[in-house]
Amino acid sequence: MKHTRMLSWLLIAIISLSGVSADAAPKKKEKKKKDKTEQVATPPETPYSKITKDCQKQEGLFTTYLNDKNELFFEIPDSLLGRDYLLSNRMAATSNPTKTVAGQMIGRPTMIRFSRNEQMVFMHRAQVRDIVAEGDEITPSFNKNYTDPIVASFKIEAKTDDKKSVVVNVTKFFNENNDIINPQGETAPKDRLKGGKGHFEGIKNFPNNIEIRSVISYTDGKHLTLTMHRSLVLLPEEPMMPRLRDKRVGYFSTTKNIFSSNVDKVDSETYIHRWRLEPREEDREAYLRGELVVPAKPIVFYVDTAFPVKWRATVRQGIEDWKTAFEKAGFKDAIIARDYPTPDEDPDFNPDDMRYSCVKYATTSIANARGPSYVDPRSGEILTADVLWFHNILSLVHNWRFTQTAAVDERVRKNTFDNDVMCESLRYVASHEIGHTIGLMHNMGASYSFPIDSLRSPSFTQKYGTTPSIMDYARNNFVAQPGDFERGVRLTPPILGVHDIFAVEWGYRYYPDAQTPQDERKYLTALIDSKSENPMFEFGAQQFPTTIDPTDQTEDLGNDHLRAGDYAISNLRIITANMLDWLKVEGDDYSDMTEIYSAIVMQYRRHIGHVVPYIGGIEYKEVRQGDGLMPYRYIDKAQQKKALQWLLKQNRSYRQWLMPDSLLLQL
Repeated sequence: MKHTRMLSWLLIAIISLSGVSADAAPKKKEKKKKDKTEQVATPPETPYSKITKDCQKQEGLFTTYLNDKNELFFEIPDSLLGRDYLLSNRMAATSNPTKTVAGQMIGRPTMIRFSRNEQMVFMHRAQVRDIVAEGDEITPSFNKNYTDPIVASFKIEAKTDDKKSVVVNVTKFFNENNDIINPQGETAPKDRLKGGKGHFEGIKNFPNNIEIRSVISYTDGKHLTLTMHRSLVLLPEEPMMPRLRDKRVGYFSTTKNIFSSNVDKVDSETYIHRWRLEPREEDREAYLRGELVVPAKPIVFYVDTAFPVKWRATVRQGIEDWKTAFEKAGFKDAIIARDYPTPDEDPDFNPDDMRYSCVKYATTSIANARGPSYVDPRSGEILTADVLWFHNILSLVHNWRFTQTAAVDERVRKNTFDNDVMCESLRYVASHEIGHTIGLMHNMGASYSFPIDSLRSPSFTQKYGTTPSIMDYARNNFVAQPGDFERGVRLTPPILGVHDIFAVEWGYRYYPDAQTPQDERKYLTALIDSKSENPMFEFGAQQFPTTIDPTDQTEDLGNDHLRAGDYAISNLRIITANMLDWLKVEGDDYSDMTEIYSAIVMQYRRHIGHVVPYIGGIEYKEVRQGDGLMPYRYIDKAQQKKALQWLLKQNRSYRQWLMPDSLLLQL
């Protein structure tokens, strides 16, 4: 017994020394180490992952995927179906600039919408001209009769994992011919090349727009390569409140046919085209007090750095000349001119992107400039604009100035003007085209408001120039006679005409208490009425295709075309008699002289053309019910007889000074 106890104590001591508790659980079996070569199972490939893998992905309006096969895919979320978009079609570069130049929009942007079913995504051209009055009970019938036509369809290639977006292949739509964005634009169908194939040159994606650049080549008997830039822009859900047109002020416009059960016909409304200029919320009280405020979103124009430096500042000046007019509407710094930024200054800048309005230099032989703008068709809001400045506008400006003022201004008696003289004329060109981009039409009746003798008055012409509107075609003062320039008579149009300033105030003044376009009419009508007694503020629309109203003509000056013609033709006699001496370049042939002589003949034809409409002519006036005015009057017999006698006199006398043998034998 004693021996047994001693063995038990010895066993306990040994266990204690080993650090193991007598009641401890047995040690757990070690886990087997994982084989390093064992692979994690990969999820199965889906149509979505198959299409989007190894692609250049850009997130933005729609997520875009461009693969190494040069295929472009849009990932379109269901949340953006049914929204309104503009799709533009612009020429970025061309191998043949005879019909379309780089930077030019091909047609007008198209308003589109997207819808889908389980198999396809559909692109619809939006019906924008015909609308139904909001909340009218005839709406269900209208919607069935004016559905948005489908202009393109895209097979759904895949859906995202959450089933809230679909992926479609848009490669052929942007890289081949189609009706909605035809690369050849307005070319007649018989002249269109077939079989154009292209590739993507670049894609840029932003929150509200996608910019797509394609190079498309044609080899159908001819070789033509076009670089096309397309912008897809999401329009705001709430359009700007439109402003109703009044024909007594000249704005470009958009007309809507309105179906309503509240009137006994299909009604219509016409909205002017204008930028969305509004004071910032914090400045509204100041605006109402008559203080000038900076608009929430100023108009910004970028000037092409392809312009020679000697003219670039003049172009910027022509843009910002319109600041004065916007100040009359209550806004300061409403229009801003900047040069194209460098890539370091703005890496996203592209003059073909619809977010930027630009003055673009087109090195072609076209002798012209154009100022189109592009609008939200729902409201008339101008979204973007371009001035296309064709290189050979220089010859047009030169020949106008020479044939209209060389008799009185020795500075223009040369083949190449000094830069200060050329810039005087280029400033007018820039301002005139910018006037179009802010919505203003040609105002061909403006110059008729000036008494003919006032155009020889230094004080009058220094204040008013040649016309109350630079939207008129009243280029230079051909009424001025030798010696008038030295007396101080102005030979060029005004910086801005008084009518231009009035028109901008009418189109852009902000009326915060107006909730509908109809609410604004009382203010706008009152503004017109306040100027009704002054002919400088009367608008005269351009006449097409022939001139019937002699008081509303292009390239004319003053309110007496017969006397204006006498003054101008007297100057042309001087110019014709001296042109060979003034423009002589020893050793040159006569090709340049022939061009100038043709310009003189054309100027003479203009003066004849200004008198012809008096014979059988009708003077039109825009009238309103209750104002007691007649909408038209026939040119009276005495005026018609006087005009006919003047024309007969010209017919008997022009050959001796315009076509002398001594001149014609040299040309």
